[in-house]
Amino acid sequence: MKTRRSCKRMISVILCVAVALTVVSGGVAFAQETGTAGTEGGMCLKGCTLESGHEGECVLAPAGTEDGPADEESTEAEQLQARIDALPAPEETVGMDDASLEALKAEMDAIYAEIDALADGAQALDTAKLGALAQAFAPAPMMAVVPVQVDESGYTEWTSTDSLPSSGKYKLMNSVTLSGDVTVGKWAGSRPGTPSDTLVLDLNGHTVTAAGGRAFFVQVTGGLTIEDSAGGGKITNAGVSDSMKTLVQVNGGAFTLKGGTLENVTSGGTALFLNGNSTTIISGGTVENVAQGANAVYVNGGSFSMEGGSVKTSTTYSSKAAIYANSSAASIEISGGNIESATVGVYAAVTPVTVTGGAITAGAQAFQTRYATIPEDSTVTVESGGAVFYTFSGSDNKVYGGDFDAPAIVEEYTSEQPGTATIFGGTYTVSPMDYVDGGSAAASYTEAGKDGVFVVGTSDKIADKVSLAPTGSQIEVLQGDIDLSIAADGVTVINSGNGTVKVNNAEVTQDPLVTHTHHAVKIDAKEATATENGNIEYWYCADCGKYFSGEALTQEISLADTVIPATGEPGARDVYYKDASTGITLHADTRAVPEGTYLVAKPVTEAEQDYAAAKELLKDKAGKFVLYDITLVNAQGEAIQPAGPVIIGIPVPDGYDKTALAVHHIGDDHTAEEYGVAENEGMAYIQTEHFSKYALAEKGRMSGTGGTAADGGTPKTGDTADMTPYILLVTAAAAAAAVTLVVRNKKQHQAK
Repeated sequence: MKTRRSCKRMISVILCVAVALTVVSGGVAFAQETGTAGTEGGMCLKGCTLESGHEGECVLAPAGTEDGPADEESTEAEQLQARIDALPAPEETVGMDDASLEALKAEMDAIYAEIDALADGAQALDTAKLGALAQAFAPAPMMAVVPVQVDESGYTEWTSTDSLPSSGKYKLMNSVTLSGDVTVGKWAGSRPGTPSDTLVLDLNGHTVTAAGGRAFFVQVTGGLTIEDSAGGGKITNAGVSDSMKTLVQVNGGAFTLKGGTLENVTSGGTALFLNGNSTTIISGGTVENVAQGANAVYVNGGSFSMEGGSVKTSTTYSSKAAIYANSSAASIEISGGNIESATVGVYAAVTPVTVTGGAITAGAQAFQTRYATIPEDSTVTVESGGAVFYTFSGSDNKVYGGDFDAPAIVEEYTSEQPGTATIFGGTYTVSPMDYVDGGSAAASYTEAGKDGVFVVGTSDKIADKVSLAPTGSQIEVLQGDIDLSIAADGVTVINSGNGTVKVNNAEVTQDPLVTHTHHAVKIDAKEATATENGNIEYWYCADCGKYFSGEALTQEISLADTVIPATGEPGARDVYYKDASTGITLHADTRAVPEGTYLVAKPVTEAEQDYAAAKELLKDKAGKFVLYDITLVNAQGEAIQPAGPVIIGIPVPDGYDKTALAVHHIGDDHTAEEYGVAENEGMAYIQTEHFSKYALAEKGRMSGTGGTAADGGTPKTGDTADMTPYILLVTAAAAAAAVTLVVRNKKQHQAK
């Protein structure tokens, strides 16, 4: 009787399932393989987002997306409810044979997948029966060999060569070949905050080969962690001839890769597939696709986070990527690790992508994204053979930091509704100026001996980037106000933008500025005496010849600003005399000449022998000249020489170039000595301590008769005494003495 009742129960179950399959339009054929309901031997569900001919469950697009119109949502919900109602109660599964149980499991998997895809429409479903059945329908772990030992770190040694556990903490002691996949966890209405069914597997340098194509299936309550303490461990589907296999599928659960390699070798397959509300963290190890037409990571749902490790794909298909996110994926976050792709690095048409670190190398575009954000403090480095971004219509990618080596910034998917990228910061090998935000500063920076780059960001960021620029570097500010501080000499700074640019407190205008670091020597203050000038405290840079009033070297002054004039001896009085016939003047004081001293100035004419001698001496120095014989005479009428410097002023004849004057002392020994001249209001002043013949000349070479006789011109004689030239020449003399002192002090300082 019991057997008969069981048979009747079995028949009723099969009839219920058959009715459900008949009623539901587009139902999923029961699979022959554990945990699958796909297209092998059956038909694909309408609205499936996966590629034609895929292996595994169909995945329907959420209602309202471009793959599933919103007006079909209620019909799909009714169909799903009918399939749920057709399922057997938990107690009715008792006594089912293995084939029936596997068929029931496949139907449940398909229903759960379609609930995930239905999104908001799933809220109206009554899933109590489905949840109760899932609780009772938990798969048994593959435990063909009982583990024999627990090591010091708490890992149980696993010695089987053809099976793996589904929960616990294990370390492989040898390689394993699986004929089927390992299911971690079970279905539930929602994913728990912490997985309730977990497996931690240390590959320990060994290889797990999935002969059927898939190694692990992580359900909603499951949590799988892969480690590799010895290095070189691998999970692979090498040797599988079928295509489109998924090596590790996270179907609503949690997955963490800390070590080892996930390797997909099947064409069109995926090394890591995320579905439902799953979470995945890659902190180490490698996820790799080595076949054509395949992604390394496919995020069909849930969130993906990469903190370290590597994700690689060698496919050359332009529609594939190292990390591919479908429209139902929640988020992609990359903070570390390496992404390598022969085509696109990261693809996400709708899913937001945040990149704060890591390295991305792509043969084509680094990002084919609509909503990618690279924050200011991002350390990501990007190298791509194509543009940094391949944008969709309406794209709004934002870049605040990172380093980018690419031939272009943006390549647009369509020109009808072009998407773009806005750049607020970062470093680039190609000009990003077409995409730089107006509020950001930008500059090109060519470090000596290296290729140039473009730097975008805040003024402080750019100043920090170029602060260590070596000699021979060039900085061109393209946009914004920037205040630079550069230690090295010989760095060229150009301001081609509209902002204010300063370098070491010096403003850069239209002309380039080359940096110079002053090596200034402090000159101590010196008080003036009655006979000697003093000076203020100041700093002098012999490299550039500039004077500064303070140690900060920010306030430049002239040499004359440093001089404190001599106070003069008590009782000393000025002596001034002007020769009425020639207009020649004498400026002195009683320290150099006695009171009552005057001068006698006699013009020397061309007819005189002394004029001819002077002409011969000056033929290569003067284009024309006037010659005077000047004698200093005391009050007693005796010819004298001064006891100190005196100032002689000689009127400049009309027609002489006042910027090319020189005075020559014509000695009795037929020599000529040139004096520096200070011209002021038509008078040429010299300082001398000797009186004899003096020629006032215009510099040049003589031609023809040469000079101009003293009585042939009309000199300007002036009317009143003017002490300006006296002060001018005394200051000049003091300045010359100060320069000599500065250079001497600098040499002494360097010698120390």
